[in-house]
Amino acid sequence: MAAEPPAAAVKAEHSRPIAVLKPVADKRDYEVILVGGCEGGSQARFLLVSDPEAVFPATCVNMQAGYFDDPDDVPGFAHWLEHAVHLGSGRYPDEKDYKFYLSQHGGSSNASTGMAHTSYHFTVSAAALPGALDRLGRFFTDPLLERESLLREVENVHAEWSRNTNNDARKLLQLRRVAAGPPLAKFSTGNITTLRDAPAAAGVDVPAALAKFWRERYTAGHLTGCVVAPQPLPQLREWVQAAFAGVPSSRPHDPMSSPNTEPAAAAADANAAAVAAAAAAATATAPAAATAGVGPAGGARYSFAGMGGPGRCGRLFRVASARGLRQLEVVWHLPYGMSADIKSKPWRWAGHLLGHEGRGSLAALLRGAGLAQALSAGPFDEVRLGQGFLQWGVTLTLSEEGLGRAGDVVRLVFAAVKAMAALDERSRRAVWEEVAAAAAVRWQYADRSTPLELAREAAQRLHYFPPEAVLSGPALLADYDPAALGRFLGHLTPAAANVFLADSSFAGTTTHVEKWYGAKYSEEPLPPYMYDTFTDDVAAAVDGTAAAAITADGGRGGGGAAVVDPAGTPGDPLPLLLSRLRLPPPPNWALPVDTSLVVAVPAVVAPAPAVAETEAERAGKRQRSGEHGATETATQQGGSSSSSSSSSSSSSGGASGAEWAPALLLDEGEGGAVRLWHRTDVSFGVPKTHLFAHLVTPAAYASPAAWVTARLACRVMEELLQPDVYDAQLVGTSYSLSAAETGLLLGCSGFSGVVPQLLQRVAGALADVTQEQVAARYWLVHGKLLQGLRMWRHNNPAQHAEYAAEHLLQLPQWHAEECIAVMERAAAAAAAARTDGASAKTSEHVTPAAAAAVAQEEEEEVEDDAGPGAVWRFLRGLGSGAALEVLVWGNSTEQQARDLCATLVRHLQPTGLRPGSRWPATRVLSLQPPRQQEAQAAPAAAATAAATAAATAGATAGGAATAGGAGGGPVLLRHVPDNPNPTNSNSAVFLLCQVGEDDPADVRPAVLLDLLAAVASKPAFHALRTRQRLGYAVALGRHRLGGVMGLMVRVQSPDKRPDVLRTRVAEWLAGFAAELRELPVERLASFKASLTERYLERARSLAEAAREGWGPVRYRSYGHGWDKRRRKAAALEAVTLEDLVAFYDAHVVPTAPTAAVLCCELWGGAVSDDDGAAAGRDNADAAGAAPAAAAAVMAPAAAAASEAAQGAAAAGTAPPPAAGTAAVPAASWRRVGGSAGEVAALQAALPHYCHADTLGVLRPLPPAAGAAGHEAAE
Repeated sequence: MAAEPPAAAVKAEHSRPIAVLKPVADKRDYEVILVGGCEGGSQARFLLVSDPEAVFPATCVNMQAGYFDDPDDVPGFAHWLEHAVHLGSGRYPDEKDYKFYLSQHGGSSNASTGMAHTSYHFTVSAAALPGALDRLGRFFTDPLLERESLLREVENVHAEWSRNTNNDARKLLQLRRVAAGPPLAKFSTGNITTLRDAPAAAGVDVPAALAKFWRERYTAGHLTGCVVAPQPLPQLREWVQAAFAGVPSSRPHDPMSSPNTEPAAAAADANAAAVAAAAAAATATAPAAATAGVGPAGGARYSFAGMGGPGRCGRLFRVASARGLRQLEVVWHLPYGMSADIKSKPWRWAGHLLGHEGRGSLAALLRGAGLAQALSAGPFDEVRLGQGFLQWGVTLTLSEEGLGRAGDVVRLVFAAVKAMAALDERSRRAVWEEVAAAAAVRWQYADRSTPLELAREAAQRLHYFPPEAVLSGPALLADYDPAALGRFLGHLTPAAANVFLADSSFAGTTTHVEKWYGAKYSEEPLPPYMYDTFTDDVAAAVDGTAAAAITADGGRGGGGAAVVDPAGTPGDPLPLLLSRLRLPPPPNWALPVDTSLVVAVPAVVAPAPAVAETEAERAGKRQRSGEHGATETATQQGGSSSSSSSSSSSSSGGASGAEWAPALLLDEGEGGAVRLWHRTDVSFGVPKTHLFAHLVTPAAYASPAAWVTARLACRVMEELLQPDVYDAQLVGTSYSLSAAETGLLLGCSGFSGVVPQLLQRVAGALADVTQEQVAARYWLVHGKLLQGLRMWRHNNPAQHAEYAAEHLLQLPQWHAEECIAVMERAAAAAAAARTDGASAKTSEHVTPAAAAAVAQEEEEEVEDDAGPGAVWRFLRGLGSGAALEVLVWGNSTEQQARDLCATLVRHLQPTGLRPGSRWPATRVLSLQPPRQQEAQAAPAAAATAAATAAATAGATAGGAATAGGAGGGPVLLRHVPDNPNPTNSNSAVFLLCQVGEDDPADVRPAVLLDLLAAVASKPAFHALRTRQRLGYAVALGRHRLGGVMGLMVRVQSPDKRPDVLRTRVAEWLAGFAAELRELPVERLASFKASLTERYLERARSLAEAAREGWGPVRYRSYGHGWDKRRRKAAALEAVTLEDLVAFYDAHVVPTAPTAAVLCCELWGGAVSDDDGAAAGRDNADAAGAAPAAAAAVMAPAAAAASEAAQGAAAAGTAPPPAAGTAAVPAASWRRVGGSAGEVAALQAALPHYCHADTLGVLRPLPPAAGAAGHEAAE
């Protein structure tokens, strides 16, 4: 390990404490210092933040140099340099030192290159901060930039570019930039051609040029940074000065950066109860608007004169999407940056009106008419340097009907802009004041940001705001400026706009191909019919008398239940839609009035519950990657998380679960109708409440059709509710409604005085929804969900590999293709039953296969399959056979919690689980044969007691409880599913070493897995990505599925076949065993210390505390869940290197007798490999079908597995692989194909882990039970 920086004295630098205007929850201390460069000249500016609760400090530095600075003949230069500075320095020459140091101390890092800025950030344990700062500082003082390393890193840059070439959003982004002109049009990423081959052919010494680029651009005057850490400010000041004192000053020819001229906002009491006081302080002290030449002077080196000029705007682009993207963008080019009007922020005023989703808004009108599925308004690209520029506009996700009427949609957008500009001065000011008030209350009571969030935001903002305003400057509006608003609106004309219309139907009709990402498009002048508007109707849209028809509370009835938004209905002609547009919206009903706390904030706040990523969050990540069978989120949240948990105390408790667990206020018994938990928590000083409700019902996941129905029901309700709840979302109070394997999840979070009103509206709408309301919104949400599922097919191969592995392991997990088939049958059934053509316009395309399926259903008299009727029946019967579990956490009393629960019970009317029905549960395939399962199956009580005692005493080496029985050889399965996206040429593998159940009563195996993942992640990344250059996307980490855990390795490659990737990964896993044995004691101690800190890290916000408290309630691990993190920290203390090695040998080394490994292989559409591609995929897959694989797994133990080896494995001390056996022979892997029959055969042959009566405890089941239906879990 490289030596730590010497504690040499550095010259005194300028520093001063600052009075930062900050939200209520922010108790940090701030200081700004100047460092590096030359005194009196250009120096780096750092914001130091002392945060005693920052267990893992964060640092971000931001260099004012980006891809705008690339030489014209070498695109991607700045991005390449971002990669290159990581590859060793004069003080730390090992190119992996920086990332290994961070990993050893529980940290991580990343970097990004933008138009005019490059950002580097890291997190690390507090004790390791000085070493991390010094390593980062070397990026800007003495990076090695060695030729061999640079040329090797080009391949990783190329792989990063290759990964994005199949991304529709990236294609559209580049095309939008090309349309605007240089320098925005530059190719930012770079690839092998631009960075290596073309310059070499031209005789350019690229490594030398890169070093010159670094010397000219990476200077102190261009550098800003922010450090957030628990140490006091003097200590942080010393460390930052030592790390960055050597950053050189700007060269004479290179204009130095200087902060914007906006002065600090007045120091205000961040704990002020009145939001108006903070807003008034910001308003009173804001400066006059700058006019020209605003922003750091360094922007003078950029010229934006050619952007958005004649011939570059007023154009229509039709883009052929490759992955099913159906999107419309209307983008205006404004020839000045945001700094010009940073006080009043006219773009926020315009975004509020065009992006509003309440009644009479453009969004409500388009969604009601079935033309758009989503709408947003705001900035695209913007640069504030020099004169700057801003691209601002509207993005719409279109339905199929909306695509057919794209001209009408564009006319409606321009009509809304014209109506917005036609508002009189009184209305303009009133809108601005409401926007300012909502921004102020949202900011004043915002949850405390994480150290990394603060560091990244502040480092960027220091280029444009004085330190006093780094938190408030971008958030608050000050001094209404009618001239600035008029100037902004004056640019929103059709002549200054470009329209981009993307859909796969344009394939084969385009005339151009964008050079770098291959977007296929056609271009023409914007047709006049798209922006001709009806003057009378625009005038009516802003007529006060007409708008008065919408009541002050948004047009809702006195009961609070939502009604169908009258703004539009499917099939409405354009003139009728125009006549229903209403601007401005009614006053916001959800602005909080009472922001008091129910009890006083405790003088000394006890540590909050440790933050752990819940299974719901992991499911959400999988869902965003296209997985199904996890939590399906239906509603965008406008505020903080709606997950919640609570207990009766005024502070978030400490290490012991009993100290902060929520109180059980109501319990009608196991299987009963209602259970209510509560905790009062005002420790963060914010007047907010988090409610979460779990409506437990097997009906949501009983079949693919039931799963689709439940998801559609949530989305229908989202559409019906959005006009009524949008006001609350604007001020940080939101709801969520989602379908999960165990039922429905309903959440409500935000200001305590608003949450009851919002919950009443949501629960009332669920109870009172009519069949007509469902029918009016069904086809819009059907099209949106079906489009999303079809776009899932275009995910990256690495995502598909992980999805296929989890689909193989979990039973049931309804596959995305099954859901697509259900939805196509529903569309086909509607088409067959339709007697008129009105409804046909709103349904998605019906394939011949779907029509044939409908014909078969008609013969079999199959009932409504996830159609509108099924959705309505599901919603009407929500409470029948369902149990309700509710948690209320935050600024609420017990009585208020009971009242919230009573609202849910009154509307949902849960009856409790039906007699004989168990809690809905899924099962996960165990890769260990049944004989092994039986060997480890001790009586449950005895096993739990023994495991707990062993964990406490530290006597169980390697987690013997999950090591499995004696093995006759490793279980090695290779799953080769069909590739849903054969047009993607990248290949991928997802390799999973299954460990066993994550038992909350025995945390030792989970602790060993956590520690192993921390130790091995960076070595895997360096070996597979940096050294072997298998691909850009390489990751090793902990994997958890349905309570079963393992170690996973994921690799995606643009040019290596999956069998090669599998071999390389298996070889590395086998070889790493020796490296692990040689791990120095002090490094292991560092890993353990940082992991312990992670376990015991307190919640940073009320939202995090609520989420952490909700986990044990959501997954019913009441007895062990609330103190699980504390128990993991205690178990970690006893872990030795021998324990970790034994655990690795038993579970991860592929040749170990007890190894249980699944490798899922995704073969790209155009595979190329240097290692014998002629063999072809068919030969590589010739190992046999799934029945053979299942038989092999079930076969008796191999004779070679000695009795001594079996005993060692059972004891958790499996011997290391013998010399020369590290590589796994190809014949050892048993193939399982992608057909449903092959998957079912394997699932029937192997046992499963299954959730028992509570979801927090697993029970292994024999194969027969594993193959049984969903209800036969126990």
